[in-house]
Amino acid sequence: MTGNGELKSILENMEHESMIKLVMELEERTGNGTVADMARDIAKEDLGKRMSPEAIHNRVSWAISMCDEDFYSQIGEGRYGYISPYDAAHDMIVAGIADEFLQDAKMLVEMGRDDDLELFIHSIADGLRDSYSILTEWSPDTTTELAENLVECLKDGCPLEGFDW
Repeated sequence: MTGNGELKSILENMEHESMIKLVMELEERTGNGTVADMARDIAKEDLGKRMSPEAIHNRVSWAISMCDEDFYSQIGEGRYGYISPYDAAHDMIVAGIADEFLQDAKMLVEMGRDDDLELFIHSIADGLRDSYSILTEWSPDTTTELAENLVECLKDGCPLEGFDW
């Protein structure tokens, strides 16, 4: 294997932190900002694809989807007492959305991309309002309330707190 095939194989097997070090080392060796500019442009393009309203809507659906068997295995008698279907569904919806979207929201905040963050949060909220799964059957108000909380926290200037609900 040579050329791009070998490079692709190496990159596919690298840990996240190692990739960051690789890009930073390339930037340091070239010293002219070209690598950093190219990496930034490619990352923004990739980020834009993942953050389109349609892509976000699909990610919301995925984040709160669960098969019936998996859901029912999470309820009932547990180590800490009885877990109601409503409580389990509520917790799984909130955790699923935070797990799927919090890191992207943090990145937008750190980059100062307020307009993109606003579109991102509103797209998540729209996806939540339109979503359906076994979780929403058992906790039908959670998606609407979470959507309202995300938008409210955005308006209050603390968008990341909306994920910790």
